[in-house]
Amino acid sequence: MSQHVFKRAGFLAATVGVAGLLGAGVASAHVTANVYGPQPTKGGYAAIVFRVPSEEKDPVTTTKVTVDFKADYGIGSVRTKPVPGWTAQVTKSKLPAPITKDNGTQITEAVTAVTWTAQPGSELHATDYQEFAVSFGPLPTTVDQVEFPAHQTYSDGKVVDWNQPTPANGEEPEHPAPVVKLAAKAADGDAHGTMAGTASTTGEHTEAAATTSDGTARWLGGAGLLVGAIGLGVGAGATIRARKATAKSGGNSQMRGVLVALALTGVAVLGTATPALAHNVLISSDPANGSSVATGPAKISLTFDQYVQGADVNQIAVTGPGGGQWAEGPISVVNNVISAPLRPLGPAGKYTIGYRVLSADGHPVTGELSFTLTTAGTGTPAAVDAARSPGGSAQAAPQPSSSTGVPIWVWIAGAVVLLAIGLTVALRSGGKIEEKNG
Repeated sequence: MSQHVFKRAGFLAATVGVAGLLGAGVASAHVTANVYGPQPTKGGYAAIVFRVPSEEKDPVTTTKVTVDFKADYGIGSVRTKPVPGWTAQVTKSKLPAPITKDNGTQITEAVTAVTWTAQPGSELHATDYQEFAVSFGPLPTTVDQVEFPAHQTYSDGKVVDWNQPTPANGEEPEHPAPVVKLAAKAADGDAHGTMAGTASTTGEHTEAAATTSDGTARWLGGAGLLVGAIGLGVGAGATIRARKATAKSGGNSQMRGVLVALALTGVAVLGTATPALAHNVLISSDPANGSSVATGPAKISLTFDQYVQGADVNQIAVTGPGGGQWAEGPISVVNNVISAPLRPLGPAGKYTIGYRVLSADGHPVTGELSFTLTTAGTGTPAAVDAARSPGGSAQAAPQPSSSTGVPIWVWIAGAVVLLAIGLTVALRSGGKIEEKNG
């Protein structure tokens, strides 16, 4: 096989893989917290990567890593990125006293640890390191940096604690705790961390801006996936043309290996695409969706998978038979539960609960559910003026917003299809050339 062909294939593989390799360096000698992107801001959200090297000699391996989150940071939400061969567990603890965030959210329990445990065969050996990515928030506003003591467990039972603070003189201790510095909050607030404050003054404009931002992110992310897949296809085509020129020199089998390596590189790059923080998802309600009750509840409670930001944009409306509004009084937000008191219910029939909440990632989420009152009560709906009041909860049911963004799975499916087509054409073309040469 000619040296020219290998140069072209090597250059192509490097081009496709460079995005996935950026930021990956030689593993540090200790556990570190790394930011691959904008520096986290006070009161905002962070996406960081804990890099863990294994330092013991074989056959001793790293089997578990625990990272502590200080309770006084009041971190209400943490999401972990899946790591093949490892399981992640997030630990939350009840706080001795509630913490009220700048946006008004009251935190009564906070994340205090995340533990990753290796499955058999996935442990880290002496020359290995692994990266564990998390996204979390909101960050505290009263400190300039956040510290994450880490504990590394080895297969022989040894535990190494990376928990020593770095002194003021900057001299690194033997086992330093991972640290992430926080940037000052911008004048107009952090895109995620202060969305609640913006929501309270801009009302419906907040939802429109968030929807636009979310749609733009989906289009840009999807376009990136497709461009990556198209680039891989073009590279495969160029490689096939090169192998045709070298078929007579017996380089076909070697070129097939180059194609496979190139494909694996492309898959690795596509696999590094990380979605933005997911919106809140309703996991339960009281009354339950679709349930029947004989007596009207005193309040409506909605429980989400992540905490809800406290903001005036949060709404709960209950519409009864005939269109009357039955929710009244201020809305309460505690951690991941939002609730609103109800007037004593009246006529029997179906009651529809509409909600709009500011999710943990800063985007409004809307939806509706219902329950049925089987026995009529004696209550009367809210007066028209009260139902239209912008400051109360008894408003017309928020309608689920229609998203103009294309779901991320569509982009991923398109990229996979393009990748599969390119690989199929490349391998079939290679097979035909080999048959002719054979």
